[in-house]
Amino acid sequence: MAKVSKTNLKNAVRECLIEILEEGLSGQKDTNERKSLMRENTNRSLRKKANVEKRSSVYDKMTYASPSPEDQLERIAESARQMTDDPILSGIFADTAKTTLQEQVQAESGKGSIASGRGDRAAVESLKSDPSELFGSDVANKWASLAFADPAKK
Repeated sequence: MAKVSKTNLKNAVRECLIEILEEGLSGQKDTNERKSLMRENTNRSLRKKANVEKRSSVYDKMTYASPSPEDQLERIAESARQMTDDPILSGIFADTAKTTLQEQVQAESGKGSIASGRGDRAAVESLKSDPSELFGSDVANKWASLAFADPAKK
């Protein structure tokens, strides 16, 4: 199935809605009048579309500068203050946004410290290794014997 652009889909939906409204509002009009109105509306929308495509939008020329660390910290603090009136809870939210949330974002983007090999040695080794190699070959039997062993007598 071919992909349809958002503007083409909007135009098609708009034309359908206009046709439905025209049919509902003007039940006594004959089909020829409706068809001519539809052609006129279609031509008008095509002319508008042609004019829109010729002009470039201001939004196409916009660039976004990343905020400075001070601005980012201020935004975090302001967001936390807006979430609650309790200063302690607001501080918890702000601290979470500054630390834990940033770590989660880095981990999800693949730029985390362990994924890039900058974690402690045990974490890096466990990331690179197969779990069966880490715990040995007889690990399943050891876990099973612990889990299903007879209860200890007191």
